[in-house]
Amino acid sequence: MKNIFTLLAVAVIAVAFQSCKKAEQPHGQTVTQTVSETMRMNESYTFTLPANTTDDPYRVTAQPLHASLSDLGKDASGNDVYRYTPTKDYTGTDRAVIATTEEHRGGPNGGNMQGGCQHHNGDRHREAEIQHVVVINFTVTNDAAAAATRTSVR
Repeated sequence: MKNIFTLLAVAVIAVAFQSCKKAEQPHGQTVTQTVSETMRMNESYTFTLPANTTDDPYRVTAQPLHASLSDLGKDASGNDVYRYTPTKDYTGTDRAVIATTEEHRGGPNGGNMQGGCQHHNGDRHREAEIQHVVVINFTVTNDAAAAATRTSVR
């Protein structure tokens, strides 16, 4: 009788783990966009970020080293934007990385544990969401003709 209960318990655990594996889906895709911006010293630059399909906000994940302003905000239409102004009279290169970053929502204080399976935001899975990473490479110059060059690569 004891062996039957042990066998039954093992079978129930095996089924529970299998259902968790079936419920797990790969996370959404990551779209990386690289922008090269040549600008005049002491000018500001504003970039409209891609539409955010995640619940996670945009964050500056790598701050530029030579910025007097590097922040995120909204434009008049409500779009997410990144704003950059180089340090006064700076010329040279700089780089910013802006991304939507998925925060871990599991564990005892987040997520939803159901039948041993962890679900993000209740039963809603995040696999359809797209994480955006925008890399902006700045060239800051005092040459007006060179500052007219702008390149965007996806």
